[in-house]
Amino acid sequence: MVTGVLRFCPVSKHDDVMAPLPHHLQPVVESLCHDGCRTVREHITAIEQGLDIPQLVHLNGAETSQVLEELKTIMAVYDRCTV
Repeated sequence: MVTGVLRFCPVSKHDDVMAPLPHHLQPVVESLCHDGCRTVREHITAIEQGLDIPQLVHLNGAETSQVLEELKTIMAVYDRCTV
């Protein structure tokens, strides 16, 4: 199902590089991406610093790491793009 969130945060195609994101974590990533690139970068920094992100408090450490890696993968698409 394609949602408007994908305009802000495209789904990455990296099945050959790392395991696909578990289905239950997809809505978490979409929620974090909803506010745009700047906010996603702020979330990445906060997670890396061990700060609490409200959308992640219900996740365990492994799930938080998976979300972090997915956010980094998504943002790498934007970092490679030039306008």
